[in-house]
Amino acid sequence: MPVLFLLSITAMIMATFMSNTATANLLMPIAVSIATAMSGLQSFGGLSLIVICVALSASMGMSLPISTPPNALAHSTGLVSSSDFMKTGKYISTLGVCKIFTVLVCLGMVGYF
Repeated sequence: MPVLFLLSITAMIMATFMSNTATANLLMPIAVSIATAMSGLQSFGGLSLIVICVALSASMGMSLPISTPPNALAHSTGLVSSSDFMKTGKYISTLGVCKIFTVLVCLGMVGYF
């Protein structure tokens, strides 16, 4: 599970500084190769768990305007500055990744995947 959490945090941090879609495209092959190499992950949901976790965590990069087109649009109005994104994004991103990780691991333990 530490590997899954580390991949989630990495996806969120990368998505903060680049596009969420590009982050998912870069990390997905790495996550799949890690998931196939880990034998202990099968009891928690296997490949599905790690792929879903990385994809959702990549969507949590919200601390800069470059992350998503809606952030860029809001920033282009001039009403929201980059520091405003940083103020709220650091909390939302961190809580979001923790919640995604917790929910997916719990669902994997129950046998949903």
